[in-house]
Amino acid sequence: MSAEMDLLEENARELEQYAGEWLLIQGRALLMHSRDFHAIRAVVRERNIKCPFVYCVPTEPSFIPI
Repeated sequence: MSAEMDLLEENARELEQYAGEWLLIQGRALLMHSRDFHAIRAVVRERNIKCPFVYCVPTEPSFIPI
């Protein structure tokens, strides 16, 4: 698994505070969060991030109870 996925998994509860927002993650660092995807895209371009990891935090739980 990637460092970015590890960050999402290990901090799932804390990241709930960003529900409905886009996260820009690099390695194990949250670079920024915003409801505006265009703001995220602008930072990717400004910092010349070649392979950005962008994730939208769901507003509803995305699991199916068994």
